[in-house]
Amino acid sequence: MNPWREMRGMPRDLWILAAAILVNRIGSMAVPFLSLYLIRHLGHDTAVAGLMLGSYGAGALLGATAAGRLCDRIGPGSILIGSMLASGGLLLAYPLLRTITALAVVTFALAATAEAFRPASLVVVTALAPRDRRKPAYAFARLAANLGMSIGPIVGGVLSELWFPSLFLVEGATSLLTALLVFVSPLRHRSRGVQMDDVPPSLAGGPASRDPILLALLVGVLLTGMIFFQFDSTLPLYLVRHLEMPGYSFGALITVNTLLIVFLELPLNSATAHWRHVWALGLGATLLGGGFGALALADGPFTLALSVAVWTFGEMILTPAATAAIAERAPVGRMGEYMGLHSTTTGLSFMLGPSAGLLVLNHFGPQVLWPCALAVGVMAALIFGTATAKIPRQTSLQADTVALEAGPVEQMPPEVVPSEDAAARGGAETGLVVSPEAAGSSRLGPSTDVASLRQARQPAPCPSSEPAYDPPPCLDQNGTVRGGQRGSLSSPPSVDAAGRERSPRMQPPRGTRRPTPRAMMASVSRGTSPLQGRSLLAARRRSSGPNLPRRMTRRRLRRRKRGG
Repeated sequence: MNPWREMRGMPRDLWILAAAILVNRIGSMAVPFLSLYLIRHLGHDTAVAGLMLGSYGAGALLGATAAGRLCDRIGPGSILIGSMLASGGLLLAYPLLRTITALAVVTFALAATAEAFRPASLVVVTALAPRDRRKPAYAFARLAANLGMSIGPIVGGVLSELWFPSLFLVEGATSLLTALLVFVSPLRHRSRGVQMDDVPPSLAGGPASRDPILLALLVGVLLTGMIFFQFDSTLPLYLVRHLEMPGYSFGALITVNTLLIVFLELPLNSATAHWRHVWALGLGATLLGGGFGALALADGPFTLALSVAVWTFGEMILTPAATAAIAERAPVGRMGEYMGLHSTTTGLSFMLGPSAGLLVLNHFGPQVLWPCALAVGVMAALIFGTATAKIPRQTSLQADTVALEAGPVEQMPPEVVPSEDAAARGGAETGLVVSPEAAGSSRLGPSTDVASLRQARQPAPCPSSEPAYDPPPCLDQNGTVRGGQRGSLSSPPSVDAAGRERSPRMQPPRGTRRPTPRAMMASVSRGTSPLQGRSLLAARRRSSGPNLPRRMTRRRLRRRKRGG
């Protein structure tokens, strides 16, 4: 599988966001070396280093939650720029600090501003990617982040040997560069937040704490995050102390994890984009827990690499699927809040996972730690399955309403009401009538009643006299749907020489071209009509250029029909 082929269809703005994430993550080198900076360069003890790390964790939790709500107020583009400007300024000033109080306050503020970048970037990815391509889009953003994180610590290690304060100066410069990149790009104006006062109560919904499915998803993310963060906390100690392996063995396992993510995550999520969340989340959590649980049986480089490969596949499936599932629970105008809760839960797992893992490893040993990781993974899979088993594939109030806001009325189902005078109001052929409110607006804004747009189309009442030809679907006096067996015919059936009734062939509306075989096959695969399939193919040609052939030869068509 070629991951670069999957990248061609990504929107241009998503490429710009991925470049900003890459630059930001390449510069993320101060926090991994923060403890060494405080102890080796400033001369503080380990208690002060622990205090600063705790201050950073608290600031990260507060910053992610607040940034998510601000994304809904002022837009994620402004949050991206403000986050990088504020964190860049604090990083440039960090080498000037000496007192413990000043270090604690600035560390807290630095975490709050720097971690605000994550929920804002998730909101932008969700807004840029189509609903059925969100998982590959999240994987694409993760690809940029992992590439940056694989480069940043290496550069940080070199700079720490030259001059320790240069880590903060370089990261501050990359943060300012990221802010500049977002400022000069269309991301600054993209996906402005919806004011909560403009959202009707029926769409805004209640507090997130009243959504049991969301709470279950967040609990599953917390548990799987606690498992995942054993990778850089207890796993190095297990390799060195218990397996007596050299220190570079952990670096080799990091390389295995990074290579699998770079080359396989994007095509893997493209292949599993149609999966229901119950399968993706359950399989991802099981593989993640099973990979760490298999470390109890690992006794050499091959078995260690195999276990890392197993939980890496779980990570690649689970993380984009969990983000997409949480995004689909977000009501209109509150995507930032829900992405902030997701980022906050991930940060909480980063705080709890390593401490709990080290506690179990020091008191009970690896024979208890890794089976516990397997048990927690299975528990998370059961929680995910219970939460998402009853969710259909296409149930998203956010996605439906955003699509209604973005598309013209001609492409969206208007509000329909039954009427006896359907012919006089333009509904003779379908038996449907467009309401004056929906017909008079060129776009459906956020104040549109989504419940009325989702209601089923009701046929008009049947006429009093029985027509001589098959009528369109209608309701009789008993409420039974009648007619429509052969569709709505524009003319009555003809009679041949023998007096037998002959129905005319169904023809597309005047002015439309006959769909090509390729358009018909595309419509069958997507569950749409052939005419819609033609428009979908035209949209794909416009987005991919000359890569898509314009017609299918008869030989290929016959081969497709034979199944070869």
